[in-house]
Amino acid sequence: MEKREVTPEEVVELMKKEGEIITIEQAQLVLDFMYKFARITLEVLLDENRPKHE
Repeated sequence: MEKREVTPEEVVELMKKEGEIITIEQAQLVLDFMYKFARITLEVLLDENRPKHE
Protein backbone atom coordinates (compact mmCIF):
# COMPACT_ATOMS: atom_id res chain seq x y z
CA MET A 1 0.00 0.00 0.00
CA GLU A 2 1.29 3.45 -0.87
CA LYS A 3 2.02 6.04 1.79
CA ARG A 4 -0.34 8.97 1.55
CA GLU A 5 0.43 12.42 2.86
CA VAL A 6 -3.20 13.48 3.40
CA THR A 7 -5.45 11.66 5.84
CA PRO A 8 -9.23 11.27 5.60
CA GLU A 9 -9.49 13.28 8.82
CA GLU A 10 -7.67 16.19 7.16
CA VAL A 11 -10.04 16.00 4.20
CA VAL A 12 -13.03 16.15 6.57
CA GLU A 13 -11.58 19.28 8.21
CA LEU A 14 -10.75 20.94 4.89
CA MET A 15 -14.24 20.28 3.58
CA LYS A 16 -15.78 21.57 6.80
CA LYS A 17 -13.90 24.87 6.33
CA GLU A 18 -15.55 25.13 2.90
CA GLY A 19 -18.99 24.50 4.39
CA GLU A 20 -19.26 20.84 3.32
CA ILE A 21 -19.83 18.11 5.87
CA ILE A 22 -18.61 14.64 4.87
CA THR A 23 -17.92 11.42 6.71
CA ILE A 24 -14.54 9.72 7.11
CA GLU A 25 -15.73 7.07 4.63
CA GLN A 26 -16.62 9.74 2.07
CA ALA A 27 -13.28 11.44 2.65
CA GLN A 28 -11.52 8.13 1.98
CA LEU A 29 -13.39 7.82 -1.33
CA VAL A 30 -12.37 11.38 -2.23
CA LEU A 31 -8.73 10.57 -1.49
CA ASP A 32 -8.87 7.31 -3.45
CA PHE A 33 -10.26 9.18 -6.47
CA MET A 34 -7.74 12.01 -6.19
CA TYR A 35 -4.75 9.68 -5.96
CA LYS A 36 -6.00 7.59 -8.92
CA PHE A 37 -6.65 10.74 -10.96
CA ALA A 38 -3.18 12.10 -10.14
CA ARG A 39 -1.55 8.80 -11.13
CA ILE A 40 -3.42 8.70 -14.45
CA THR A 41 -2.55 12.34 -15.15
CA LEU A 42 1.14 11.71 -14.53
CA GLU A 43 1.10 8.64 -16.78
CA VAL A 44 -0.49 10.64 -19.60
CA LEU A 45 1.91 13.56 -19.21
CA LEU A 46 4.95 11.30 -19.10
CA ASP A 47 3.72 9.38 -22.13
CA GLU A 48 3.22 12.63 -24.08
CA ASN A 49 6.82 13.61 -23.36
CA ARG A 50 8.32 10.33 -24.59
CA PRO A 51 9.90 10.47 -28.02
CA LYS A 52 7.67 8.90 -30.64
CA HIS A 53 9.24 6.40 -33.02
CA GLU A 54 7.70 6.30 -36.48
